[in-house]
Amino acid sequence: MDGDYTGRISPPCGLLIHAMLTDVGPRCGGMNILSASHRLVHKWFTENPPAPGTRSAQLRKSLQRHPYMRDLCTEGDPAERIARFYDRVEEVDGIPLRVLENTASAGDLMLRHSLLLHAVPAAHLGHQPRFLLSTSVQHAYW
Repeated sequence: MDGDYTGRISPPCGLLIHAMLTDVGPRCGGMNILSASHRLVHKWFTENPPAPGTRSAQLRKSLQRHPYMRDLCTEGDPAERIARFYDRVEEVDGIPLRVLENTASAGDLMLRHSLLLHAVPAAHLGHQPRFLLSTSVQHAYW
């Protein structure tokens, strides 16, 4: 996450922006995104409010107590993990979750909610590097 972990879901406290400068094909270093995870993060911290002054590393550990997040962050059989997390939508707490690989063309612009969970993939199997411009807009009064 790249935002206020306990921020509001709507309107968001921030917006993350990626401008793609090169093409990013499948398995070529695109970001993995957990779709609708901003809703899960918001729900978790609403129901499990952190103590004042809690640091971001502690917030991430707190989130990993959620059963789905714990499973996602635990190593296992690669084929089973792909089938569960990439190939199907799993409804968790009424929220449809699925890991998506961000593929894009040069010139594409991606706007993300600041609570959306994301990570880079473990492998880049492409033949050229990927380049993007990344920035964010944070505002407490949106």
